Amino acid sequence: VGGGYIGIEMAETFRRLGLQVTMIVRSGKVLRTTVDDEIRQLVRSELALHGVEILQDVPVSFEGEGNLEAVITASGRHDCDIALLG
Repeated sequence: VGGGYIGIEMAETFRRLGLQVTMIVRSGKVLRTTVDDEIRQLVRSELALHGVEILQDVPVSFEGEGNLEAVITASGRHDCDIALLG
């Protein structure tokens, strides 16, 4: 959860490890405050090319008792084993 440098780096790392990755950006866009729209689109394209799904401008909640089971967004329930906030 997060669209900054840390979230992007971790998304790429998890993909290289063969994990399915969905990047959820709660407000705004990937790298919202650090790059212009042209660079932002290039980064989004590269992430998509590497198999990272990106959801933008979505509120997030978490589900599970004791252990994380899912991340909930407006588009539905995303089952997961790990959620990184970055």
